[in-house]
Parts: sequence; structure tokens; C-alpha cells
Amino acid sequence: MIKHLAAIVAASSLLAACDAGCDIKTISDVSSPDKTMKAILFERDCGATTDFTSQVSILSATQRASGSKGNTFIADTNHGSTKNTTWGGPLVKLEWTGPRRLKVHYDSRARLFLKEKNVAGVNISYRPDI
Repeated sequence: MIKHLAAIVAASSLLAACDAGCDIKTISDVSSPDKTMKAILFERDCGATTDFTSQVSILSATQRASGSKGNTFIADTNHGSTKNTTWGGPLVKLEWTGPRRLKVHYDSRARLFLKEKNVAGVNISYRPDI
């Protein structure tokens, strides 16, 4: 039991260290129509052994991005199946359709890791149409 616990702690520490080594580049920061919320599209690059990802986080207008994983949407190029953008990940576009409604357009060939329907009181819809 102690060996298993030690292995879990070691693996968790390794994952946390890997997470800390990722480079984050903001691609766009789009305010909601009432300016109380914002959606941030960013690239996350965690090194040569992983694909670039396009990620989205929804935050209040006063919050700062933390540099961690997206809380709304995460996708990669699916081993090169999508067209790379200038930032490396698959193409994603953000469109506010109301004060609490966000539409995320993305390349249908992308591999999705996270696709939340509601974050921080914002309803999110998705269009795989790029």
C-alpha cells in the first residue's frame, strides 16, 4: 500500500513539474458584450514530445489568466490532421452571441480533450466548421 502511495505521489509531482514547464502564448482575448466576462484563446506548448494545443478559458473581466490549462476547450492538431495556424495549434475562433453565451468555432479534424458546456455561468456552444 505504501509503495502504491509513493508511486502516486511521485507521478503527481512529475505531472506538476511537466505542467509548470509549458509555454503559454495568448492568441486572442475577447470580451463579452456586457464586458463582465472574457474568453481567452491561447496556445500551450509543453515541449517536443507533445503537440501544440489551442485552449480556451472563460474568466471574469477582472481575472488574470493563470497560465494553467484551459477551463473550457482544449484541442490539438490530431497528429497533423488539421492545418497548423501561425501559433501551432488547430484553428479556433471565439464569438460571443450574448452576455452569457459563447460560440467556439474549431477545425472538425482537431482532436478534442476538453469541451465544456457551461463555465462560470457562461453557456458554450461549439461549431466544428472551420
